[in-house]
Amino acid sequence: MNYDNISLLIPTPSNILKIEQIRYNAYSKKVADEELKNTYYAQKLLSQEIICFIYTYHDEVVAGCYVSSDFNSLYVEQLFVLKKYQEVGLHLGQKLLSSIIENKNFIEHYFNKEFTYTKISPCDPKSNNIYKKMGYRLIHKSLNIFGKKI
Repeated sequence: MNYDNISLLIPTPSNILKIEQIRYNAYSKKVADEELKNTYYAQKLLSQEIICFIYTYHDEVVAGCYVSSDFNSLYVEQLFVLKKYQEVGLHLGQKLLSSIIENKNFIEHYFNKEFTYTKISPCDPKSNNIYKKMGYRLIHKSLNIFGKKI
């Protein structure tokens, strides 16, 4: 039995609400459901301007990653893990990010662009060392953007 699964989120209003709840939980923020339906990312997901990969662990969605196109770069706009699964040694964020890179061809097809670079802007400075270990380097200090050739 496989307990881990990474898949693409189908952007229905219900699924978007659930993934936005997880994203806000990852940052220890509580927001009313009505507000979650109208966030910047909820609107981008609904209009299919960004895509979301989800990480399911023991049949529970525990992490997500919002991906877009930024010129010729695959841009990881948000990478988040439920608070209770952070820093427990499962490396869910790393697994999810690695899967995104492995699915580069699908993402290129979705956005109809070829990517030579990937960028990520960590919201939590504690993540910086993780990205450095994965081969990313700081490319824009004031915006805290990391990049890597793919």
